[in-house]
Amino acid sequence: MKTRCKSDTNVGIGTLKGARGLSVNRDSLQRYAIAVVSHLLLVAAWYFFVELGKVPKFVMPSPQATLNALLVPNYRWLGEYRCHGGGNLRRLHSRRCHRIGIALLFSWFRWLELIVMPLLVSLNMIPKVRARATDHRVVSSTASARTS
Repeated sequence: MKTRCKSDTNVGIGTLKGARGLSVNRDSLQRYAIAVVSHLLLVAAWYFFVELGKVPKFVMPSPQATLNALLVPNYRWLGEYRCHGGGNLRRLHSRRCHRIGIALLFSWFRWLELIVMPLLVSLNMIPKVRARATDHRVVSSTASARTS
């Protein structure tokens, strides 16, 4: 009579895990393939829209022109990205610290919450409209064009 040792049962379990891992990899490969194909279709649609539609390059450049502009050595897009990205991260961190500080003040001082919270609720009901300095010029130029 042959006895089974402990390592024999582990081998069987390991092969089952391996088979299941293969199916998980196949599913993830399928998901990645769908993502890659959808992006390639988007780039192809972009190319055909620009080429067949005779869209001027200053309105929408072709994918090749965009890639060439990014790969030009004097463009320094990595340095620009680091500069602007660093500024954005600093602002994000600053806002986060301020919001955490305000939340701590509200949790430490009940009277502050009782005074300020009704005002914040009222301000939250006002619709958010972001106005830029150039918005009034665009509106006034279109209004003057309509009247003349």
